[in-house]
Amino acid sequence: MRLILTDEAGLPAQMEKVQSSARTAVALFCSVGHETVARLSDTGVKRVGIARDDGARKAFLAEYVDLMAAIGKEADSREWWATHLASKNRFNSRMPRLLEQVAAAKQAVDAGHEVLFAVGGLPGIAPAVRGLGVDVVRTDGPLDRIGDAVLPRARWLGEVVVGMVRALWRRYYARRLLLGRWREEMLDRTPRLVVKTFIYPHSFTESGGYNDSAFGALAGHLKEAGKRVLVYGLVLKRYRECVRKMAGHTGLRVVPVEMFVSHGDLLRAAWRLLRYRPRITGDHRFGGVGVTGLVNAELARTVNGTGPYQYFHYAFAKGLAEACPISTFVQTSENNPWERMCVMALRDGAPDARIVGYQHAVVPQASVNMFPGKGEAAFAPLPDVILTTGDIPRRIMQDYGDYDEGRLATSCGLRYEYLRNVSAAERRKPGKTVLLALEGIPEVSRMVEYVLREIGSSAECEIVVRTHPVLPFDEIAKSIPGDLLAESSYRVSKGVDLATDIAAADAVIYWGTTVAMEALKAGKPVIHFDTGSILSYDPLFECEHLKWRVTAGDRLAETLQEVFTLGDEEFGSEREKAARYLEDYFHAVSADGLAPFTAQNGMSQ
Repeated sequence: MRLILTDEAGLPAQMEKVQSSARTAVALFCSVGHETVARLSDTGVKRVGIARDDGARKAFLAEYVDLMAAIGKEADSREWWATHLASKNRFNSRMPRLLEQVAAAKQAVDAGHEVLFAVGGLPGIAPAVRGLGVDVVRTDGPLDRIGDAVLPRARWLGEVVVGMVRALWRRYYARRLLLGRWREEMLDRTPRLVVKTFIYPHSFTESGGYNDSAFGALAGHLKEAGKRVLVYGLVLKRYRECVRKMAGHTGLRVVPVEMFVSHGDLLRAAWRLLRYRPRITGDHRFGGVGVTGLVNAELARTVNGTGPYQYFHYAFAKGLAEACPISTFVQTSENNPWERMCVMALRDGAPDARIVGYQHAVVPQASVNMFPGKGEAAFAPLPDVILTTGDIPRRIMQDYGDYDEGRLATSCGLRYEYLRNVSAAERRKPGKTVLLALEGIPEVSRMVEYVLREIGSSAECEIVVRTHPVLPFDEIAKSIPGDLLAESSYRVSKGVDLATDIAAADAVIYWGTTVAMEALKAGKPVIHFDTGSILSYDPLFECEHLKWRVTAGDRLAETLQEVFTLGDEEFGSEREKAARYLEDYFHAVSADGLAPFTAQNGMSQ
C-alpha cells in the first residue's frame, strides 16, 4: 500500500496521479474542511478512520497512557519529565494524533486498500507505517523538509538563550525591589506554606486585595487560619509592573519564581538541557504496531520536546528551597513540565515538605495529562496528594488514571465559587436564540461553519456568536467559506458580559469551553459539538442532563426542535439533575473543603 501525505490544496493533483491505477483508494481526513470531504465522497473515495464511540475512545486512551508510562519508565530523568511528550498535554503533544493516524493506516492495510490519502497527515507517522510494509510518499519539497529539520532547533536554541537571559534579568529586578524586605522577614525561620501560582497585573486590587487566577481566595483563607503563607508566582504579563505591586502589597508576601535562583544553577540547567539527547530503544507498540521510531522522530522534531523556561523551574524551586524553610508546597496539578520540575526540586532540596497538587481546571476526557498510565505513579514526579474540586473529577481521574491508593482527595472549587451566585432563569417559550460559545483556538472555526451551514439562513433561530478574547471573529472567519458567511444571519456579541449573553440565550452550543457549565448552572440547555476527535474535549462528557450532542453529519435544526419542545416537567427534572451534577463537580468552599490543604501527615480523605 502507498500512503500519500498531502495537504488539502495538493489533494486533487495527487488523486489524478493515482486514482486511475488504484482499484481501492481511501482517505484519512486529518484536518480538512466540509467542502473537501464532500468532494472526495462524490468521487467515490471513502473515508477510513478508527471508531470513535465511547468504548473505542476509552480503549484508545487506556492504551495511550500505558504506552507513555512504559516509555517514561525507560526514559526516566529530569529532562524527560520536562518534555511535552511526557506531560501528555493535549495542546502541546501531538502523540494522540500520530497514534490515531497510525491506527487508521493499519486499518487500511488490513482491509487491503492500495492507496491511502492522508489529508493533513503528520510526517511523523512514517517510521511506524513503514514497519507495516507501507510505501510512504511525501508531497512536500526538500526545502520544506530542511526547514522542518533546521528551524525548530534554531528556534529552540534561541529559547534556551533568551530564557536564561530573561530569568537572570528578572532575578536582578526582583531582588532589587524585594530582597531587603525579604531578608527582614526571614529572620523568622518558621516554615512557610508556599502557593505556586500565576501572577497578572490584575492579581492586585487597588484596595490592597489579591486575586488568584488559579486558587481563588485560598491564600487569604490560609493566612486567616494562622499559616505563614508565601505566594510564589510566575508573572505572565508586565513583569516590572507586577513586581512593583508585589513590593507595595502588604496583605500577603508575594515573590516571583526567579527571585531565588542562583546564576550557577541556571547555567548548569541550560547546559544539561543543551546536552540532552534522548533516544528510546525499547520495543514499544500501539495497536500492535511498533512506535519506537515514531517517538524518536517526534522527539527529534520538537528538539527533545522541552520548553526551556519550564525546565528552568527546577533551578527556580531549588533556589526557593535553599532560601526558605517549607512545610507545604501547593501548586496546580496538570502534570505540566514546570509542575514536575518543582516536585523534583523539592524532593531534592526540601524532602520533608508536603507537596499538594490542586486540580484547578475541568477534566475532559482529552485531558490525558491528568491520567497516569499503568504503574506510572510509582516513578513519575507526582505530588504527595492531588486535591480535586469535587467528587466527579476525582472519580474521572481515578477511572482513567492508574493512581495509587490515597493519592487523590476531594477539596473544593476555589475558582468556581462564583457559580453559586448563578441561578436558573425561567424558561422562555418558544425558544429561538442560540448562543455559540467559542474557545480561543483556531479549531472552533469548524463548529462555526457547521452551525452556519445548518441554521445560518433559518428565520426560526437567532445566532449569537461569543468569541474568546484571544481569537476575534475576523480571524475565525478566514477559515470559513465566504459565501456561507455572506448568506448567513448571525450577530457577534460585543461589549456584553457573559452572564448577559447566557441569560438571553435559549440554548448554548459549545465544543470544549467551560461556558457550558455556567450555562447549565443558569438552567440553559447545552449542545456539545463533537468534532469526531479521538478523545472528547467536552468538559461535561459524563453529564447527560439538559445536554445534547451533535456531529458534523447531524441536522442541527432537528436537535434544536427537540430541545425547544421538551416538556416543562421533563425540562425541570433535567435542570435539577444538571444542577446536582455541577454541585458534585465543584464543592462549596468550606472549612472541610480547605482542610486537606493544611493536613500535616498522610493524604486527607
